[in-house]
Amino acid sequence: MATATKGKRKLELSVSGSFDASHRLYKYEGACSNVHGHTWTVRCTFSTSVQVEHFDSRTLNIGIDFKTLKSIVTKVLDSYDHSIILYERDELIPVLLDSHVRVTTLPTNPTAEALAFHIYGDIEILLREYGLHRKVKIVSVDVWESPTSCTTYRG
Repeated sequence: MATATKGKRKLELSVSGSFDASHRLYKYEGACSNVHGHTWTVRCTFSTSVQVEHFDSRTLNIGIDFKTLKSIVTKVLDSYDHSIILYERDELIPVLLDSHVRVTTLPTNPTAEALAFHIYGDIEILLREYGLHRKVKIVSVDVWESPTSCTTYRG
């Protein structure tokens, strides 16, 4: 069995989740200008470090508990779940709100790229609010709008 050298070691941990939401691309020329939905899949990758004495049954070797990361990612993704994600100047917003439809707005067109950027920022804010920003950093956010189409944002 391999042994690790003693000292502080960097690790990356990833947590995935998904949410269902619709969107449309404002003033876009093409089919995506229509409201349509996706089951969005998101993977968030974090960096942390552990003090390694040895990787064996006598040492816990946890940088941060996955449960903590999952709760942060879930909180962010739940804010988008079952909503219509629109550009904040989209004319549909007042009509939808009058109909009691859940609307999430972004300051830009709600592309997969924009969602990755905003999810990354939302997670950074929660890490700071929970006092975890010195222990763990968000590295990247991958957003799939289909099983074959993904974008990655790295801060």
